[in-house]
Amino acid sequence: MATTVFDASAQAMPPFTARGATVTLRGVSKAFGTHHVLHGIDLDIPPREFVAVVGRSGCGKSTLLRLLAGLDEPTAGSIAIGERREDRNRAVRLMFQEPRLLPWQRVAANVSVGLRHAQTRRERRTLAEDALLQVGLAGRERHWPLVLSGGQKQRVALARALVSDPGLLLLDEPLGALDALTRIEMQDLIESVWLDKSFTAIMVTHDVGEAVALADRILLLEQGRIALDIEVDLPRPRHRGDAAAADIEGRVLDRLLRRQRG
Repeated sequence: MATTVFDASAQAMPPFTARGATVTLRGVSKAFGTHHVLHGIDLDIPPREFVAVVGRSGCGKSTLLRLLAGLDEPTAGSIAIGERREDRNRAVRLMFQEPRLLPWQRVAANVSVGLRHAQTRRERRTLAEDALLQVGLAGRERHWPLVLSGGQKQRVALARALVSDPGLLLLDEPLGALDALTRIEMQDLIESVWLDKSFTAIMVTHDVGEAVALADRILLLEQGRIALDIEVDLPRPRHRGDAAAADIEGRVLDRLLRRQRG
């Protein structure tokens, strides 16, 4: 029988002092009826590691993220996040491809939707303002989502994910709809916040170059299995077009294209 154990710190943490959560998967499989999406995934992710998950459409990337977020349950196997049993909502936050902002709420209210532990309206507002400062949107608290650009909306979504100090931040292709320059700016912002706050990050992306730019480690899924697990041992900040980065990107793309040709 499948078991899912979610874990976080037993003590409430103050704003922006997240400690990265460990992630352990043992024999994790997921099926929807007779359709098997994931097959016996074993995975160990240490605290504060940034992992990118790549692969062709339908390989199980988003399903894996949904299992980690607790939105679905595994058909078989176990998932453990952290070292002690605790409410999974305290440990994990998920950022989607679409900002999913509430159009009838101002920016600060959209950010504070992610709060669970603030006791007063003033506390919630202060935490939201701090989160918006972290993502470069100080002074936008009273704005409506309608007046924001696509990149600014994603910054609000990132602030909403960060405001509760997650131990694990899951990112489901959050930059896929952005133009090229805005996407690079958001990559830099995500890396900066991750370095500063020390949470564990797992990002699903179709962009192998993005995976190399951000991740410590790249997992390639093929037909619901981990086909490649590559360490990205490059200094930060990383320079786009660097020969070593291009070599890693080429190795991943070669495996993807070889699979496609086969």
